[in-house]
Amino acid sequence: MVTVVYCHPLEASLTAATRDVALEALRGVATHLVDLSDPDRDTTGLTETDAAALSRSSGLVLVYPTWWSGPPGALQRWFDEVWTPSAHFESIERIIVCTTHGSSKLVNSLEGESGKRTVSRYLRPRCARRCRVEWIALYGLDRCGPDRRARHLERVGQRVTSLLS
Repeated sequence: MVTVVYCHPLEASLTAATRDVALEALRGVATHLVDLSDPDRDTTGLTETDAAALSRSSGLVLVYPTWWSGPPGALQRWFDEVWTPSAHFESIERIIVCTTHGSSKLVNSLEGESGKRTVSRYLRPRCARRCRVEWIALYGLDRCGPDRRARHLERVGQRVTSLLS
């Protein structure tokens, strides 16, 4: 099983297209989708549901935009609620992060890439001992054209498909 966590308020966004590509790449695989942008999402009891799904998942795919050098607030809140200090998901062997940045790689590096640090220093140690993290980021989104966006989606599809092997 693979858990896919999606967070973006606009359905017509590149992030929504990224989610769709990831789900298509996982077709035929048991998938638990956590849509943090769903306005009808009733969080009562969902923390336990999400944690139970993570405990059965071999992979985790996070799909979100990077805003103000970090994940959206809804995703950070989900991390805080589901990845509690006592939570460990030792079945997770791979984490793939699919994100976008409005600014360049250089600017993000200078800012410290807090989203990358959160996943590698906070989530990964709570997963399988040899859990690998893959960072798929489109930098400079604010100035890139449709060809770079298409290549980003293609890369997401290829890397998420690699979860199956």
